[in-house]
Amino acid sequence: MPATNTQRTEINNHFFRSNSATKPTVWAVALHSGDPGVEGDQNELSGNGYARVNVAPSDTNWSAHVDGLFSNAREISFFGAIGSDWAPATHFSIWDSTSGGSARYYGALDSSVTITVGQAAVFAVGDLTVQI
Repeated sequence: MPATNTQRTEINNHFFRSNSATKPTVWAVALHSGDPGVEGDQNELSGNGYARVNVAPSDTNWSAHVDGLFSNAREISFFGAIGSDWAPATHFSIWDSTSGGSARYYGALDSSVTITVGQAAVFAVGDLTVQI
């Protein structure tokens, strides 16, 4: 999963220019029904009980990187759909806020996931991989 343009700019400004970056206090995982695009903000699911899941920045929630890749170090669960099923999720993104904010990373799921009424979407440890 690549970094969004927003994340690339922040990394560039922090390490190569005079700006400094502030570590986010929230990493919120979102699901998308199609490619989220280079800004990570397209095709996010909505309605029927959908909400991003907060997976705070910590050593217990995210693995150390190996060869530029890191992943979720704990299970991530989305509550089940309410009223009607969600559109099939094909992609995910990681945001710096549970509502609004900026997407920082995005990528495709290994396989499409449809969350039905009352069914939770669960991503096991290592299912969501991020490339630095």
